[in-house]
Amino acid sequence: MAHIWGLGETASNDGQFFPTTRHGEAMNLINAKYGIDPGIKAYTHVSDQFGPFASQKIPATVNEAPFILDGLLTTDAGRKIK
Repeated sequence: MAHIWGLGETASNDGQFFPTTRHGEAMNLINAKYGIDPGIKAYTHVSDQFGPFASQKIPATVNEAPFILDGLLTTDAGRKIK
């Protein structure tokens, strides 16, 4: 299986934006990509074996960088990523 899919040593991650219907506490914050539209992101890490190994819900207005590290460092699969 590893010969076809990969050894589990590389990964990809991305956030998917889902709009919400009402404004919350952060309605005055502006995101460069989504503007002032309220929403939430589902941030997911997927290994080269095509299996997600970490997923988090994050506000759309925050920087994704800390969540990249969080997904890599807090899971066994994430710590195997080179």
